Amino acid sequence: MSGQVSPQADIPQAIALLGKLTPILRALSADNVSPLAVCQLEKIGRSFLISGPLAKRMPDLLARSGSVRLHRLQALVGWMAGDTAATLAETAGGQAAALLTVCLVDMFCRNSTGHLLHDLSFKLLGPDDCVASMAQLSDLADIIANKLRPLAFGSHLISCIGDIHRAYDAMGITVPLETMMSLRDQLDVERMVELLDGVQLALRDENVFVLINGFRGLGSIVALLAALCPDDLQVLVEGNVHIDSSRPSVIVSLVHDTQETKINVEQVLRDCKTTRPLPVLFRPNDAQTHLERLSTFDRLSLSTEGCLATMVQDQLSKVSRGSTTAAMASFVDLIAAIMWSFMGTDFDANLSRFPRHGLRTMLGPDARDRIVDKLGLYFGVVVPLINLDPDAAYDNFSRSMSELVSDSIGSCSQCLGPRIWDIPPASHPHCTIRRVQESLQELLGRAVLLCFVDTHLDTLYMVQRFKNKLGPHLCRRLLVRAGVLEHSDEMTYPVSQLHADLCQLMAAEPSNAGPGQNIIATTSGSTCMLPAALLKPMSDPGHMVRYLLLDGQFHDHRAYYKALIEEVNIPPRCLAEQSINGAPQPMVQSQLGIHQGMTLSLRPFHNSLAVRAMIRVSGRIIHMSFYDAHLAYMATSVAASCGDHPDELFVPDVVATSVEAPAASDGRLSIVLSHDNVESQFLASVEGVPCLFQGSSCLGCMMLDARENGFQLLIQS
Repeated sequence: MSGQVSPQADIPQAIALLGKLTPILRALSADNVSPLAVCQLEKIGRSFLISGPLAKRMPDLLARSGSVRLHRLQALVGWMAGDTAATLAETAGGQAAALLTVCLVDMFCRNSTGHLLHDLSFKLLGPDDCVASMAQLSDLADIIANKLRPLAFGSHLISCIGDIHRAYDAMGITVPLETMMSLRDQLDVERMVELLDGVQLALRDENVFVLINGFRGLGSIVALLAALCPDDLQVLVEGNVHIDSSRPSVIVSLVHDTQETKINVEQVLRDCKTTRPLPVLFRPNDAQTHLERLSTFDRLSLSTEGCLATMVQDQLSKVSRGSTTAAMASFVDLIAAIMWSFMGTDFDANLSRFPRHGLRTMLGPDARDRIVDKLGLYFGVVVPLINLDPDAAYDNFSRSMSELVSDSIGSCSQCLGPRIWDIPPASHPHCTIRRVQESLQELLGRAVLLCFVDTHLDTLYMVQRFKNKLGPHLCRRLLVRAGVLEHSDEMTYPVSQLHADLCQLMAAEPSNAGPGQNIIATTSGSTCMLPAALLKPMSDPGHMVRYLLLDGQFHDHRAYYKALIEEVNIPPRCLAEQSINGAPQPMVQSQLGIHQGMTLSLRPFHNSLAVRAMIRVSGRIIHMSFYDAHLAYMATSVAASCGDHPDELFVPDVVATSVEAPAASDGRLSIVLSHDNVESQFLASVEGVPCLFQGSSCLGCMMLDARENGFQLLIQS
C-alpha cells in the first residue's frame, strides 16, 4: 500500500458555496460585467474617505430595485434586485468607488474612465489586485454611472462653476470670457490619476494636504472634490475664502491672472514641510476639436426642472457676460410659436407622413396648456404664449442675440448678422458665435421633443453632442419663411424621423440586434424611452401622441436588454374590396369594424426584445406591424370641429371597412367603423395612406374635408 495520501475534495461544501454565490453571480451575469472588475473597483474605493450630501445618498441609490411592470407586454422596466450596483452599496469602499465613478464618467466618458481606473489601480493596489482590463472597468463604470444618474452630477458641476462666476462678480473683478471658460477644462487622464492619488493620501493622513493654485481647469476640479469630500475641501477665490471646512485636506486657490495651474502634495513633518509637485497637463478641448459637441463633456445628468435653461445659459455664457434674461425669454417664445404655428407642410407636404396641422395635432386637445407647462418646467420661466407668429418671434430672438453678443467674440463679422442661423453650417466652423448658434439649434429641437415626453424623473441624462435632426430642420424652415433660404423638396421631416429622434433623445444608442429591425423603444442604460401606445393606445376626440421616460432598463428578471425592436418585413394588411356592411346604405356611427382583441408579446433577440403584435378580428388572428401602426397613428390628421350632430349620412361611394383591412382597394375613399373603441381607432391608421380622424366633427363635414384635401382613409371616433 502506498504511503501517499490524496486529499479528497469536499464536494458538498463546494456545492453549498456555489449556492450562496448564485444570487450575486446571476446579478453580475445580467449586467454582463467581470466579477474581478467589481472587486477591484471596491478596493479602489477603500482609499477614499468620502463625505457630504452626495455620499449620503449612495446606499439608497445603489440598492434601489423597483420596477414598473408593463402589463400589456408582460415585461419590466427598472432595476433588478441585488444587481452589480447593489453589491457595491454593502461596503464603504463600494459606495466611495461608485461616487467617484459616476463623477468621472460625466466629466470624461466611459472609456476614459476605464483607462483612469485601470491606471489608478496600479497606484493604490498591489499587483495581485490589478486583474481587470481597461475594457472591463469601462463597462463596469458605465453600468454604475447609469444607475446613479439621479445624483445629477452635471447640475452639481455647472452649479459649482456658476458659484465661482458669481464670486468674481460680487468682488467686482472682470475676467475675460476666454479665461472664464477655461475653468471647465479637464486634466488629462494621467494627471487626474496623479491628483486622485494625492487626494486619497491627504484624506487618510492628517500630515498630508494637497494644494492647487491657478485658474485653468479648477472649476471641474472643485466640482469633483466638492462631490467627493466637501468636509475636507477649502476653496479660495483671489485669496478670499469661498468654501471652508473644519479640516482642509485639499486647498484650491483660484487666481485669474495666473499663467499656469500647479498641483502640489505637501507633507508636514516636525514643522518641516516637504513638497511634491505634480505635473499638470490638460486634455484637448473636445468642443473645439469635435464640432458635434455642445460642451467639453460627453453627457451630463441634470435636474429636470430648468435643465434646458441650464444648457442654454451655458452656451450664452460663451459669448457674453451680460444678462441673458431677454435672450432666454425670446428663445422660449420662439419655440412656443413654432410648436403652435408650424403646419404639416413645414415638415412634410405628404399627408401620410405628417399631420396637416403639424405638432399641435400630435400634442392633443390640450396642446396650448401642454406647451406652456412643459416649456415652463424645462426652462424655469413663465411662457405667456402670446406672440404666436414664428416670423416675429424669430426676428425678436435675432435682435436679442445681436444685443447680447460682443463684437470681440466672433472670428469674423458675418456671424453677427441681423438674423441668427443664416450662415451656412460649413462656414466658419471654429467661430465661437457660429458654434453657439448651432448648439441653440440642437437645444431648440430637444425642447420640442421633450414636450411629447411624460416622466416623473427628477434627473435627465442629457447627451452633450448633436443628436436630433428636428432642431436644424425647424431653423431651416424659419429661414425659408424669412426669405433667406430657397425651399427644397428634400427639406422634409416625417414622423418616422420624429420617432427616431425621441428614441435617441436621452443618450440612447440604436440597438445592434442586426439589420432588418425597426426600433420601437430604447434604453440609455439609466432610463427607457417608449411610446405610451405600447401600454395603452390613446385616441380621443382630440388625438394625441405621448412617450414615456421611465427609470431603469428593460429586463425579464434574468437579463437587461437595450431596446424593443420589430422585424421590418411584416406584410401590410390587405385592402378592402367591398363594404363590410353589405349593399350601399346610410353611414352611421358603428362598431362593426372593431377587433375582438390585441396581443403584444416579447421574445429575446440578441441584446434586445422583439415585439410581436397580433389582432383577433372576424374569427381570424392577423400578424401586423406595431411600428407601422404607431407611425401611421402619429401622421393621422384630425377633422375640424364643426358643432353639428354626427348623424347618419348616405354616401354610396365610400367603402365601410374594419381594422382587418382599413384601406380600400383602387384608392377609393374608406371609413373604418371604429366608433367608441380606442384601440381600434389606433389600429385603423395605415402607413402611406392619408388618414383623417373624425374627432369632434360630424360625418358629413369629415367626408367633405376628406374629398377637398385628398384624404383616403377616415376613422370614426
